[in-house]
Amino acid sequence: MKNLLKVVLIFIAVIKVLDSFVLYGHGDPFNVYLVIGKYIGYEEWTDIYTQIPAALYSGYFDFVYALPVALFYPSIIAQLLCQFLHFFFSLGLGAYFLFKKFIKSNSSLTAYFSAISILTISKNYTGFLYAKSDGVVALLTLIASWTVISFKGKKDLKYSLVTGMLIGLIPSVKMNGLFSCVPLGLIFIFKEHKRPKNILTLILGGIVIFGPIMFRNYYYIGNPLFPGLSSFFSDKYSVSMLNHMTHYFDSGSSIDSLINIFKNFLLGKVLFLITPILLVFNVKKKNYENNLYLLTAVSIIILYAILNGGYQPPRFFFAAYFLLIIYIFRSLEKYIEEAKVKYLIMLLLLILADSKIDKSIKRITEIYPKYFKMNQRDLINEVAPYTRIWNYVRTPKDGEKIYVLSDSYSQHYYSPIGIRLHHQGTYEPADFLRECKGEDYLKLNKYEYAIISKEVKNNCYTKIIKDSEYLFEVSGFKLYKLSKSK
Repeated sequence: MKNLLKVVLIFIAVIKVLDSFVLYGHGDPFNVYLVIGKYIGYEEWTDIYTQIPAALYSGYFDFVYALPVALFYPSIIAQLLCQFLHFFFSLGLGAYFLFKKFIKSNSSLTAYFSAISILTISKNYTGFLYAKSDGVVALLTLIASWTVISFKGKKDLKYSLVTGMLIGLIPSVKMNGLFSCVPLGLIFIFKEHKRPKNILTLILGGIVIFGPIMFRNYYYIGNPLFPGLSSFFSDKYSVSMLNHMTHYFDSGSSIDSLINIFKNFLLGKVLFLITPILLVFNVKKKNYENNLYLLTAVSIIILYAILNGGYQPPRFFFAAYFLLIIYIFRSLEKYIEEAKVKYLIMLLLLILADSKIDKSIKRITEIYPKYFKMNQRDLINEVAPYTRIWNYVRTPKDGEKIYVLSDSYSQHYYSPIGIRLHHQGTYEPADFLRECKGEDYLKLNKYEYAIISKEVKNNCYTKIIKDSEYLFEVSGFKLYKLSKSK
């Protein structure tokens, strides 16, 4: 059975690695994550947070993308390497971490099952393959949870400091990691309540890592936990930015949204449906340590539902998915190692039932031949049609900056170096486009181009549509070359 599991694991791992090198056209990397790397490598890196306030959503891991982008931009190699890095620091190392932990406890069959399970998470599984950072939050949550809950070594000040730094790193990658920090911090305090020095050292470690991110956010936008708690810092934002933030990052819950959240939670894999049964089982067996993993996962979901339940993309639940997998296999570990082959086969089939490996293979077979047959620019335009807009924008001269105004997110990673795109919804100085009263239209003089996707009646929109040169349209986004107003 072990040989079969080894073959399955290697096969799935190879397919997932190949899938991470499929050129994806998801908008977020082109709007924020890859653009940060581009600014660091080619632009003035100090402009990142003033020109792209959305970059304040995340943190340290975005700088990892700077090296591939600096080396290979504008080739698609840069994007593909960044996609692989996200896969590697999420599904890849997550599978390796669990595999090594179970191998160390002499549970080799469980090691294979757990690694296969992480690699075949089905809900929003391509979210681990885009050049983003949600999967990194999941990996760090998994490692920190094991460190807090299951570490058996000496729990001295060094352990507390390292644990605090690890917990502090989670929201330093992306702010929604705070949902993981709360239950992990409380569990640590409960376990170490007789050693207050350990608790204080944990807090110190967290501040050392997370403190710079909070200071950065406070310095640039006045909210140390940005984009969280945006409604409490409403005086710091433009109207457009506040509307944007409270829709995506500070959105209230409803009965329907709560149902949807818990549905996404338990259907990350079909395997997760056995969780309630294992909960009863662990309570009866008094396996309280195992249940702490489930408690952490559920706490993440509950905190999210309370604070941002109106917006429910499954990528925010990746950390909970990783915790469910370690919970399930720690609960079944003893029984898997002693089970008959037929039951192990049934478990493997259950894990693979929603693996979506067929979809990965389809994408690989469709896109890989195009790498050799198509021009890179044509391929990028095919995968991400919006990027065609940049074919109609002139390339800035060395050191020149060309400003582009947009009323919607605009995928400007593949725009020419020197383009500065200002999105009305997240860049406060561009908020004049929303109402454009009086002579606000004169502010258009700063911009050489405008990208318009909405129908709004005000002076600016009238000026753009009537007095500017129409250049191109794709997917409802229209590009205009602006004329100067007097």
